[in-house]
Amino acid sequence: MMRCRARLSLDGLVSAMLLLECRVVHEVTVTDPKDVLDGLTKVDACDVLVSLPYHAAAGQWHDHHLSEAIRLEEAWALGFRLQGECLPDVPSTARILWTHLNTMHRVSAMLEPWVQAADALEQQGFSPHALAHPDAAMLLGLLLEAEAEAPGEPAPPLTARFADLVQLGRRHPPEQVLEHAACRAARHRLQTAARAYEDAIRQCSTLSGTVLMTDLRPLNAVPPGVAARDFLFFPQARTQLRLAWEPDGHNVRISVRHSPFQQPPAPAVGELMPACGGYGHRRAGQCVVYAPLVPETIAGLLARLTAGS
Repeated sequence: MMRCRARLSLDGLVSAMLLLECRVVHEVTVTDPKDVLDGLTKVDACDVLVSLPYHAAAGQWHDHHLSEAIRLEEAWALGFRLQGECLPDVPSTARILWTHLNTMHRVSAMLEPWVQAADALEQQGFSPHALAHPDAAMLLGLLLEAEAEAPGEPAPPLTARFADLVQLGRRHPPEQVLEHAACRAARHRLQTAARAYEDAIRQCSTLSGTVLMTDLRPLNAVPPGVAARDFLFFPQARTQLRLAWEPDGHNVRISVRHSPFQQPPAPAVGELMPACGGYGHRRAGQCVVYAPLVPETIAGLLARLTAGS
């Protein structure tokens, strides 16, 4: 029996829907990209990895992140046969699977709007109005991203019920999936913390030119929120570097994101991530760094961003 390991995102959710629909897998579980990169997740031939970094032990691997294409370039050049595919020019992993599976199966047409929604959210290009007032599919994706941005929080509702949401989405549109108790809980959590989240971002952010530095490490607790919405508070920013403690208290998660409201500047975020052990696509990515190495890592990222601007 095959198992789908997916990133906590709309892309991961829709990819899992497609694999279950075509009976490629029989089980779905959420996996953190960093755990795959660090070898903390036990991966074997029964695993199908979607929207996650490459792992040599996986039975199948499907991804569209630019960082993975760069990381594996040398392996491809040396002729290694990888058990999977990474297509960074395709808008989402769900789109890769939709195209691939439709050559062998009749995939339900009900799932095509879900794939289109995954395409749109993975590209991370929105208007301020769309981000402030998202449609149902985009809201679900933002709820998933907000939970993924807060590792270690107790009882994360969407992580715990991810497999249920996958099954529900196979037969119902996003509006009905949002009525699931886990989605209602996640939505209520963001709504009640909205003011505290905005205050925290404004308090912990410094804008230098067009680069927004948001250092959340001084906070005892970071209110839950959607990172892409930080640009609503600082619309003149083109790129954000955001720092927050990992649950272990020894490592720092550095998220890099280009503004969703503007054409992304060079370099693409995914180009920056392999050098610091991270993972990302053209507009957004993140890495986890041992605390004493953070100043050096930030200096390197800023140098690359400044050189490319």
